Amino acid sequence: LYEKALAMTKAAFGEQHVDVATAYNNMAVVLEVQGELDRAMELYEKALALRKALLGDQHIHVAQTYVNMGGVLKTRGELDGAMEFFEQALVIQKAALGDQH
Repeated sequence: LYEKALAMTKAAFGEQHVDVATAYNNMAVVLEVQGELDRAMELYEKALALRKALLGDQHIHVAQTYVNMGGVLKTRGELDGAMEFFEQALVIQKAALGDQH
């Protein structure tokens, strides 16, 4: 179902659109829950690349993608890598939302 939605989104908006990044992210979430961590990470990486290119490195959606990627690494037991993603997300979140959020 998500693959069909992705194809429709690409057809409607082209490859370089934030909705395509969101579709990649949503597909990755489902794959992560299903335990397909390698494939989930691939799609998170696609979402991240698009979001950074279209929204900038400091956008809150970039931070959310870092959190998602950190979650995959945490599940894999790669805690140092997970912490790096979580720290990157925190920097962006603080810049975007402030320290008190």
